[in-house]
Amino acid sequence: MKKILFIAVIAFAAVQSFAVGLGLRDALIIGGLTGDADDFAGTGDVFTFEMLFPINDVVAIHPAVGFEYASYDASYEEYDGWYTRSATSYLAYIDMSMPVMVRFNITPGLFAEGGVNIGLNLFTISWYEYGNYDSDAEIVDEANSLNVDLAFGAGYVFGFGLGIDGRFTYGLTNIIDEDGSDAGRFGVHIGISYWFKKR
Repeated sequence: MKKILFIAVIAFAAVQSFAVGLGLRDALIIGGLTGDADDFAGTGDVFTFEMLFPINDVVAIHPAVGFEYASYDASYEEYDGWYTRSATSYLAYIDMSMPVMVRFNITPGLFAEGGVNIGLNLFTISWYEYGNYDSDAEIVDEANSLNVDLAFGAGYVFGFGLGIDGRFTYGLTNIIDEDGSDAGRFGVHIGISYWFKKR
C-alpha cells in the first residue's frame, strides 16, 4: 500500500510539473444504445481528473482519467398466454474512463476538441422487471472489457478557472463481446469543470 501511494505521489508530481493545465470535470450523460439494442436509453455521469499539455498557442493535448457510470432501460409488452404484462430490462456499467482529446483554442477561453474515449469496463450488470416481479442483478460476463468511443465537442473556460462544455460520444466497439452482437453506445455530455492550474 505504501509503495502504491508513493508511486501515485510521484506520478502526480510529474504531471503537475509538465502539465500546463490541471483540473476536475464532472458531466451528465444523456444517451442510449445502438444496433440491436437501440430501444435502450438512459443517463449517467462521468468524473475525471483533467490535464492539458500545450503544443503551441492553438493546439494542446487534453487527456483525462476517471470513472464513468451509465444505466439504460427498455420497456416492452409481453404476453404470457393469459395476460399481457409490461416488462422493463435494465443494463448498467462502470468504466475507468480515459479520454484523449486534441484541443483547438479558437479565442482565449473558447475551444473545440476531438479525439477518443477509452473505457476499461470494471463491471456490467443487468436485471429486469416483469409485472410485479423484480429479478436480481447479475454480472454480464459477455461485457466487452474495452470500449472505444469517438468524441468531439466544444466549451469555454472563464478567467477564474470555471469551465463549461458539451461533448458527443459514439461507440466504435460493441459493449457485448459475443458473436453476432451489434450493440454500441452513444452519449451527449453536459460538463462543468474547474481548472486549478491553467494556461
